[in-house]
Amino acid sequence: MATETHGVEIVRSFLDNHSVRYALSEHDEAYTAASEARASGAEPSEAAKTVMLRDEAGYLLAVIPAPERLDLAKVRRLTGRPSLSLASEADLERDFPGFQVGALPPLGPLFGAPELVDSRLLEHGKLLCNGGDHRHSVVLDVHDLVRLAGAEVGDLVAARSGPEGAARSNPGTPRTMRALQLVAWQQPPEVREVPVPEPGPGQVLIKVGGAGACHSDLHLMDWPPGQMPFDPPFTLGHENAGWVARVGAGVDAVREGEPVAVYGPWGCGRCSACRRSSENYCERQSEIGVMGGGLGLDGGMAEYLLVPSARLLVPLGELDPADAAPLGDAALTPYHAIKRSLHKLVPGSTAVVIGVGGLGHMAIQILSALSSARIVAVDTSPEKLALATGVGAEITVEAGEGAAEAIREATRGRGAELVLDLVGSEDTIALAAQCGRFEGDLTIVGLAGGAFAFSFFSQPYECSLQTTYWGSAIELIEVLELARAGKIHAHVERHPFEDAIEVYERLRRGEIQGRAVVCPSA
Repeated sequence: MATETHGVEIVRSFLDNHSVRYALSEHDEAYTAASEARASGAEPSEAAKTVMLRDEAGYLLAVIPAPERLDLAKVRRLTGRPSLSLASEADLERDFPGFQVGALPPLGPLFGAPELVDSRLLEHGKLLCNGGDHRHSVVLDVHDLVRLAGAEVGDLVAARSGPEGAARSNPGTPRTMRALQLVAWQQPPEVREVPVPEPGPGQVLIKVGGAGACHSDLHLMDWPPGQMPFDPPFTLGHENAGWVARVGAGVDAVREGEPVAVYGPWGCGRCSACRRSSENYCERQSEIGVMGGGLGLDGGMAEYLLVPSARLLVPLGELDPADAAPLGDAALTPYHAIKRSLHKLVPGSTAVVIGVGGLGHMAIQILSALSSARIVAVDTSPEKLALATGVGAEITVEAGEGAAEAIREATRGRGAELVLDLVGSEDTIALAAQCGRFEGDLTIVGLAGGAFAFSFFSQPYECSLQTTYWGSAIELIEVLELARAGKIHAHVERHPFEDAIEVYERLRRGEIQGRAVVCPSA
């Protein structure tokens, strides 16, 4: 029958009329075969299943190759949409009248609260999706989602034409690009040729002007499987700035060619922390399963970066993207840590900065800009201590035996109101604990994995021990204002993309002064 081949046409017609993105993980023939099987009364083949997902940017219909255990974290990473969840029956009925969605027995309606669905309850549940013609429906097991691979995500049908549906594009955007990717845990990164992402509804494609090489990237390379809630492969680079290259449907907050900084932590955008702009502390982080570009999703060590929402972009104004890229982490992270202790940094107080690397040299400048505290810098490298003096440290101390005594002497035996450990090793945490004072703050920012035996007598009374992670988007705006005012400036080494692997090798050897920035678009 002629109608036996209409399955793809029905879906495409629906998508064209409702601006829904979808991915065909295999050829159209797989979906057509499933439709024909359904029309004849047979179960659809294992070659094609369908699932509807949604986030604040809209819907995504995935036609999938074979049943796999539901893995939303993987789909979120591969689609660049960290807030995707199963679309509820109510969502679809509200947003798409006429697109029939029903649940088959025995469970009845399944998706009243999609975020809370217990997969054990769905073991025998099936969802029926169709375009109004039951002969071409596809039945799916809701826990049998997908094993998407990069090439399988590539066949995206454009949203409907017109100013509200189509991605506004730059015709000069290439089809492929080089990317520095972590392809396996405990392995060095590799340069790979990958497709240039296509921005979907609500998304923005950035032409990367600068991507900072951060020491935490070395930790990613060294950590074993299971350390992080996500898995390779993904493109490195979580400190990013550049220019808007393309925008997806519905994006009007930024314009093509505008220079922007990319806020690094990507949360759900809907929880109370995200609504306060503190996506670094997203309450749904464990559910999302990724942490941002370069941290489970593709980052900025490539010519282009796909950002899931315009809310994650901050205008740069006259700041150069290559110089501004490190401000998104190397400045934002110590800014957040310092700001929470700022009320203690009164005249006559002392702040100790342990580790004068990318974050440390920015921390010294931020302390100088925001407080009148005496600044003590600690490092093992004479060159980095010289940099510390150049950016505002009054006292420098070489790490090692005698460092704690020297800091105590500099504070007349009182200790420091703030000790900022930007390394986080056993030795640096032990040093920090010896430098604090009554009612002071000992803040660990570095990820080197050191530990501290905390007890009633392990530190002065009311000396607080805490960790911090990154900062809020509002704090990034404040950091950029400090840079525009000339109060802070990242000491940047610029490198072409071809040098990216060597840059990380030099970073591991401790040879970088300030911050190395890879410029993929140079």
